[in-house]
Amino acid sequence: MTVFYHEEKRRGRYTPHILGLTASPTFGSKVEGINALETTLDAVCKSPTMHRTDLLACVKKPNMAYVSFRPRRDYKTPNSLRSLKEAMQCLNILDDPYVLHLQSEGTDRSQRALMEVLESHNTYTKNQMTSFGRQANQIFRDLGSWAADYYIWVVISRFMAAYRSESILLDTWKDDEKQYLAKILSQVECYCPSEDSISREVLSEKAFILIEQLLQDKTDIIGIVFARERATVSVLCHLLASHKLLRARYRTGAMVGTSQLQARKRDIWDLSRPEDLQSLHQFRTGKTNLLIATSVLEEGIDVPACNLVLCFDNPPNLKSFIQRRGRARMKDSKLLILHDASESTQSEWEAMEAEMKSQYEEQERELEHLQEIENTEEPKEMSFLVDQTGAVLDLDNAKQHLDHLCRMLSPGEFIDWRPDYIIQKLGTTDAPDLKATVALPSYLPSHVRIAQSQKAWKSEKNATKDAAFQAYVSLYKAGLVNDNLLPFRPEDFVPGVDKIPAILQVNGLHNAWIKVAEAWKTGGSLRSTSILLKDTTGAIQGEYEMVLPVWIPGLQTIPIYLDYNTTWSLEFGEQLPVDELTSNDDTGVLLALPYGHRWVSADLQQIVRFSVADGANLSMNQIGVNQFVEGQMSTHDPAFFIRDQSGCPYIYDGIIPNKPAPQSVQKTFHEFETAPDDVPYMALKKWSRRSDFLHRPQSDPSQSQSTTKPYNRVYPMPWAKVDTIPAKYAQFGVLIPSILHRIETYLVARELSMGLLRPLAISDPALVLTAISTGSATEPTNYERIEFLGDSILKFSATINVAALNPHWPERLLSFKKDGIVANSTLCKAAIKHGLDKFILTKPFTGQKWRPIYVDDVLKHGETKSTRKISTKTLADVVEALIGAAMIDGGLEKALKCMSIFLQQIKWKTLGDCRQALYDVSPPGVELPSTLEPLEQLVGYEFNKKALLIQSMTHASFNLGNTFGCLERLEFIGDSVLDYVIVKRLFAVEPLLPHQTMHLLKTAMVNGDFLGFLSLEQSVSQDEVLLGDHSGKEPNLQHSRFALPLWKFMRHQSPAIALEQINVFKRYTRLRDQIIDSMERGQTYPWALLARMQLRKFYSDIFESLLGAVYIDSGDLDVCAQVVERFGILGYLDRIIQDNVHVLHPKEELGHLADKESVTYALDVRQTDDGDKEYLCKVLVGTRCVVEVDGGITRDEVKVKAAEAAVNILKAEKMAERIKGMAIQENNDDAAVGHASD
Repeated sequence: MTVFYHEEKRRGRYTPHILGLTASPTFGSKVEGINALETTLDAVCKSPTMHRTDLLACVKKPNMAYVSFRPRRDYKTPNSLRSLKEAMQCLNILDDPYVLHLQSEGTDRSQRALMEVLESHNTYTKNQMTSFGRQANQIFRDLGSWAADYYIWVVISRFMAAYRSESILLDTWKDDEKQYLAKILSQVECYCPSEDSISREVLSEKAFILIEQLLQDKTDIIGIVFARERATVSVLCHLLASHKLLRARYRTGAMVGTSQLQARKRDIWDLSRPEDLQSLHQFRTGKTNLLIATSVLEEGIDVPACNLVLCFDNPPNLKSFIQRRGRARMKDSKLLILHDASESTQSEWEAMEAEMKSQYEEQERELEHLQEIENTEEPKEMSFLVDQTGAVLDLDNAKQHLDHLCRMLSPGEFIDWRPDYIIQKLGTTDAPDLKATVALPSYLPSHVRIAQSQKAWKSEKNATKDAAFQAYVSLYKAGLVNDNLLPFRPEDFVPGVDKIPAILQVNGLHNAWIKVAEAWKTGGSLRSTSILLKDTTGAIQGEYEMVLPVWIPGLQTIPIYLDYNTTWSLEFGEQLPVDELTSNDDTGVLLALPYGHRWVSADLQQIVRFSVADGANLSMNQIGVNQFVEGQMSTHDPAFFIRDQSGCPYIYDGIIPNKPAPQSVQKTFHEFETAPDDVPYMALKKWSRRSDFLHRPQSDPSQSQSTTKPYNRVYPMPWAKVDTIPAKYAQFGVLIPSILHRIETYLVARELSMGLLRPLAISDPALVLTAISTGSATEPTNYERIEFLGDSILKFSATINVAALNPHWPERLLSFKKDGIVANSTLCKAAIKHGLDKFILTKPFTGQKWRPIYVDDVLKHGETKSTRKISTKTLADVVEALIGAAMIDGGLEKALKCMSIFLQQIKWKTLGDCRQALYDVSPPGVELPSTLEPLEQLVGYEFNKKALLIQSMTHASFNLGNTFGCLERLEFIGDSVLDYVIVKRLFAVEPLLPHQTMHLLKTAMVNGDFLGFLSLEQSVSQDEVLLGDHSGKEPNLQHSRFALPLWKFMRHQSPAIALEQINVFKRYTRLRDQIIDSMERGQTYPWALLARMQLRKFYSDIFESLLGAVYIDSGDLDVCAQVVERFGILGYLDRIIQDNVHVLHPKEELGHLADKESVTYALDVRQTDDGDKEYLCKVLVGTRCVVEVDGGITRDEVKVKAAEAAVNILKAEKMAERIKGMAIQENNDDAAVGHASD
C-alpha cells in the first residue's frame, strides 16, 4: 500500500476503493493501531450501520470480572518432572543421531554442519526433549503436580506405544531418531495419577481457583475456557473431566486446531489430536457444555453463544480480549479473567477498553439518528392481488411469505434456506437512501433468484420488505406459488386424494358373450378351430371342433388338471374361416354326458358349438337307455357310464353276488335300506363332481386317510342303466365349462384391445389378458410382474416429462407433480373414467354354479347393471400393468401412448424430445474445473456439456458463483433412471422371477444406504507428489498414488457436511471390510451393517444426480446401465440372484416370523460417559420381550440392529422346534414298527 497505492494516489492516478472487514480493528495492546490501520488502507474504520436490527439483537455484553489469585511458592517438584530433568541432563550431543549421521558422511559440507551442531546443540531430538521439559515445567506451574505427573506419563506412553507398534504417527521420523528418543524416555520414572488423588495439595492455586469458579455457578453452563498453550489445553481438559465434582456437571472437550502438514514431524509434547473437530461439533450440538480451547476459537469458527467465558491466561492483546468477550453473548453471561494479583494489568485493560469505546461514540450517535429515520418513515401502499382467489401480498407480509416458501422448498438438512438481504447506499449524505437486494437459495431458479427493491428507502427494514415483495411476485409469475400466494402442497397436484376409499363400488365384469350372440344372429364370419385333448405323454385322447362367429386372437394351450397328480392339455389349432356349418352340433350331448343329471338341457343354440371330429353320431337318446348286462364291461376298460335312476354317472368296478353290508360301503345310495338283498350288485366309482379343471385340486387324494371299506359305491344291477355313447366323450364334455371360461377371458381382453386400447395396436393379446387378470382371479398369469415393469416405466416417463415441461422448477415441486401423476388415486380415477373397471378379472373360476350359455338367453338379458367391489390399488395396478404390456409389445414409445390414453393431465412428450429439452437448458461451452476432471475417468463417460457434471456435484449449500443450479433436479431424474435400469435387468432374468422377489431385489439395489456406500467405495486413482524431509539444496520429492472417491467431488459450503464426512469416513474405514465380505461371499444382504454407516442422504444423492446427468448428456439408457454396472450394482445384483442371497429386510422378516402377533420396538435413550447419546431398543413380539440391544447411534440403526437379533433368535427357536418334532415323529415311527413286529 505504501509503495504502490499511496504513490499512485499522490500522482492523481486511478486507485480502487478499499473495503476491509474485521471483528476488531486492532492487533496489539495499543488503540493507536486503529490510526495506523486507517492510514495504511486509506480508509475509515466504522462500526456497522447495515443490518443494525440483527446486530443489536445479538449484542449482549457479558458481566466482566477479574478473579485474583496468588501463586503458591511451596510446591515440591514432582518425581516425574525431576526424573525428566535428570534424563535431559544426561543427554550427550555426541550420541545424537544427527551428529552420528554427519560424522559418517565425511564430506566437507557435513563437517561444517557438524561443527555448527556441536556448538549450538540444535538437533531435532534435543529440541524435542527441551520443548517437552519446558512444557512439563509450565504445566507444573500452571496446573500443579497432578497435572505434571499425568502430562509426562501420557507423552511418554503415547510415544512408546507408537514406537512399538510402528504407528503412522511416527512415519516422518527416522528410525535412529525414534530409537534414540525411546532409549532416553525409557529412563524417565513416571506414572499415571489416579482421579481420586486430585486434591488442593496437588493443584496449583490457579487451577484450584478455576475449579472453584466452575463449581460456584449453579446455572446451566455453556462455557469456554481459554488457555495459551496447546499442551495446557489438553491436560486442563483431562483434569476437569477427572474431577469428581466437576464431572457430574460438565462434559468437557478440547480444541486447539488441527491444521498440520502431513509431511511435518509430530512433536512428542503435543497432545492434540484431529478429534478436536469432533469436540467442536459436540459443543455445537450440546453434547459438550465446556470447551477448553486456545486462541484458535476466538474468531473465524462458528460456535454457539455461551454464558460463561473464562480466561485461564491473560488475553495477549486487546483484540483477543474483545473477541473472547464476544463469545459470551448470551443474556446475563459472564466473562472471568484469572488475574495474578502480583501483576498490575487490570487497570491497563480497562483503560484500553475505555479508549476503544470513545472511538465508536460518533458512530453510536449515527446509529441513533438512523433509528429515528426508520421509525418516522411511512412506507407507501404496495400490494399485489390475485383476482381468482382474492389473495393479497403487501409489504408487511412479503418477508414472512418469502421465508415460508424458501423453507418449504428446501431440499433438506445442511442447507441455509434463509433469503440473504444486501443493502446498497444511494449517495454519500448523512442519511442516504437505501435499496435492498435479496438473494434466494440456489435450489430456486436462477432467473428469479435475485430481486431488488423497486424504490429507494430511508430505512433498511422497508428496503428489505420491498425486495422481498418483488421477489415473491416474481416467484408467483414464474409459477412457483399457487393462486393463494402460498407454496404448493402435494394435494395441489393430487386433488381429492383423501376422499377415495380403499375399496370402491364399480361396474361388474363386461359380458363378453353379447357380441358373440349377436354375431350368431346376424350371420357373423364363422371360424372353426380344431381342439386336441392330450394326456400326460402327449398322446391324443380326443379330437374335436369348435365353431364361433367371431375371431379370438391368441388362443393358447390350456393345461387341464384331471386330478392332483395328472395334467392333460387342450391344444387349439388355427382359426379357419368356414362358409357354412357342415358338422353336427354335439355341444348339448357332450355337456349332458357328465352334467345332464344336474340340470335339464334345453334344445337351444349354445353360445359355442362343439363337434366330435371322428364322425360319430351322438344323441341324447344314447344316454342311460340300456339295461346293464353282466360281462358287457371290463373293470380294466369301463367304456361306458353306468347311471342310477337320477342319471348320475358312475364308472364300472365289478360285480357283487348280493347286497353287501352297509359297513363295507364308503357311501351308500339313498334307497340302500329298501333296496333288494337277493340280486347282484355293481361295485361302482363315483364320477368326479368337479367342473373346474383349470386349477389343480387343493389336496392330494393319495395323501388322504385310507379306508378299510372295500366298496366306493354300490348299486343294484337291475336298477342300473348304461350309456351307448363311449365315456371318452364325457372326458371332453366335462371340460367345456373350463374351455368357455377361458374363451370368455380372451373375449374380454379382445374387447378392451379393440376398444379403449385400439390406438396401441398391441400385437400379443395375451399381454392384455395378463394385464387385466388379478391374482384373486387365479388365471394362468396375473398382472403382478408386468405391473412391476409398468410402475417403473410410468415413474421414469413421468419424471422425465415433468422435468422437461418445467425446466426451472425446484426438485420439491417436480416431486409433487410427478407423485400426483403416478399416485394410485390418480390412476384409479383414470381407470374408472375410461371404463377400465368392467374389464378387470377378479373372481376365480370354480364351475360350481356353471350352466350352459344359450344365445337367446344372452340376448334377452343383455348387459346387466351389476356392480362389484374392487380396491383402489387394484384399479391403479391394472393401469400400470397395461403400461407394462405396451412396453413389452412396442417399447417405450408404445408405453408412452398407453399413458396418454389414461393420464391426460399433461401433454406427454417422447422421451427423446424431453431429453433434448433438458439438454438444451444446460449451458454450453463450460470448462470443467480441475478439481472435477478426474470424475469423468471415475464414471467412465466423457460429458459433452460439462455444466451437467458440475451441477450433478453441486450441493444446495454451495453458493459460491453457482450459476448452474444444484444437484437436486438431476437427482430427481437419476432416481428414476436407476429404477428403470434395475427393473429392466430384473424383468429379463431367466427363469422368470416372481413379482415379490423382484420387489425385494430392487429395494436392495436402490436403497440410500447401499448407494451411499458405493459413493464411498467407487474411486479413481490419482498421483500426488509430496515434499519429504531433506537437508540438502535439492528437494526430496516423493511420488505416490491415492484413491479419490466419488463423495469427495461434491461441492458444498457446509461445515456440518465436512464434519459429517469425517465421521462417516471413520465408520466406513471400520465397517468397509465387513460390508465388502458380505457383498462378495455372504448369504444375507448387509442391511444392519449398512445402517451402522449412518449415511446422510447426500451420499446417495450424488450418485443418482450423476446418473441423471449422464442420461441428459448422452440420451442413452444403455450408457446409464454401463455406469450402474461400473459402480458394481448390477454385478452384485447378479450374485444375489445366482447365489440366492437372502435380501428380506430384518424388520420385514420379523413381521413374517411374528405371524399374527404385533411387533413393537420400544426405544430408550441414555447418555454415555463422554456425553454422546446411546439408543437402546427392546423388541416385543406380542407381550414377549424377544431381545434388547444397546449401542445404537440413531433410532433407525438401533431398530434394524434389534430386528436382526430378534430374527436370529426366532429362527433358532423355530429350528429347535422343528428338530424336536422330527425326533418325536421318529420315535413314534420306531414304536409303531416295534408294535407291528410283536
